[in-house]
Amino acid sequence: GPQHGKGPLSGAGVRDTMALAMVGKLRRDTDDSSQLTSSSQTSTTRETEEETPQQPPASCQTQTLSQGNQPSRHRGWLSAVAIAGLLGSVLAAWCVVEQVRYGRSPWFWQWGRIPPAELQPEMCNTKLWVPRVDWQRKWRLDAATLAQCELKNKHHFPWQYPHDRNWCWIGFKAVCHSHLKAHLSWGSFQAMGAHFGRTVSPAEWRFEPLEDPEVCDRPSNGRTGNWTPVQRSMAREWLRMYVRVYVLNMPDDTKRWEMIAGRLRELRIEAKRVFGVDMRGRNVMTNAKAAGWVLEGYNFSKAQETAYSGKHSMGSILGTLGCASAHFKVQSQAIADGGPLAVVFEDDSWPEEDFVERLWSLVHTELPCDWEVVSLMSRCPYGKCVSPHLTRVQPDNNEPAWRCHQGVNWGMQGVLYRIPLLEKVQRKWKQQVFNESRPHCLDVDVALASISDRVAVYAVPASQDPGFLKETNHPSARWTINVAGRTQHQLDIDPNNIG
Repeated sequence: GPQHGKGPLSGAGVRDTMALAMVGKLRRDTDDSSQLTSSSQTSTTRETEEETPQQPPASCQTQTLSQGNQPSRHRGWLSAVAIAGLLGSVLAAWCVVEQVRYGRSPWFWQWGRIPPAELQPEMCNTKLWVPRVDWQRKWRLDAATLAQCELKNKHHFPWQYPHDRNWCWIGFKAVCHSHLKAHLSWGSFQAMGAHFGRTVSPAEWRFEPLEDPEVCDRPSNGRTGNWTPVQRSMAREWLRMYVRVYVLNMPDDTKRWEMIAGRLRELRIEAKRVFGVDMRGRNVMTNAKAAGWVLEGYNFSKAQETAYSGKHSMGSILGTLGCASAHFKVQSQAIADGGPLAVVFEDDSWPEEDFVERLWSLVHTELPCDWEVVSLMSRCPYGKCVSPHLTRVQPDNNEPAWRCHQGVNWGMQGVLYRIPLLEKVQRKWKQQVFNESRPHCLDVDVALASISDRVAVYAVPASQDPGFLKETNHPSARWTINVAGRTQHQLDIDPNNIG
């Protein structure tokens, strides 16, 4: 027969040669130093012709004679698995060391939105879930019930645009609007509204503007806490290190400034006075735009014309513009001053005796780490209760976008801001506020609630008694300026169209 490596191989020779190669490779894997002699090759060839040859690994069956000395493909795959396992172990160890809780950390719930640097225990409770909210939630009623509510309410609110509105909800909200300083729950408001014929009874169609109301929509949740001396000391030190406090006050309203400044001194809270904005002054609009408190391209004349239209029926909005400008002004001051957190009071606010302790406790125990803005007193709140003193604000889908989902989540008397995130929030907020086609959005609290699906806004319900703060009985500067700007034919119209 032909010799190995010389001349053509017969069919039997090919089989013999392949068998030799496979057996030789298997033996080389176990003993690299052994070599095969010609006689052992011949003997092995005869044995393999008489017996069924041992099958090599599947990955080897497709290899040719020239590939016999190449490493197995299994080795690269196993190496990748080993590397992946090692990386997984390192990641798990890091999570243990850094106390990252799978499924509970906001960083994992909202990947990329909250960087690890923002998960600071002095800014939020790092152990809390980021709440899940049903952004499409609304009060869904049948056509007959809606028609009945419209028949009852239309003559009570003649300025309200009638088309595509939920009149049961308009009547329900109106009860809250007429009891703004009362510490009452939404359940109480619906019962009162049904009694006066403004909305349907809870027994027939119950609606919860605050989802899970048993968690936070209760007056008793606002009671003063039993703070220990250690807690009071910790709260005071935390405020000193992390929180700047500001008060918005008109330049000529010294009595209000003296009132709130005196109250803050009693509470040992150091505050900076920031002047409000009165748009009736000369060149005030120009200066406000130059400073960035009003968007450069904002056309107030167009916005006022829209507000006067029958669809909106708002009357003058000059005072509302000044109020919005003032809040963006004080925010800009807080950003310039720096620091992690800022509290802004309006000058008709009256913080409770244990305000510092309440704020410290709220941030450390109840506030999720995705937060950007917290209203410390929110009237007619709409959203979801997430803790005993806190709601996650959401837009009111019972009201159309052209109305800026208006009529809920009112209150700028005391607001907590997260300064490193505030510029980003401002960009979204200003775009909503300075929209000439939606004059209801000029109210900064209304606008903020309307974008709460894009900005993480939380609030303390005003139903809680006494809560964090209360509003004094001073008249609203915004409302006063708006009323002064009404025309004769608008005297019977609510200057703010609060419904």
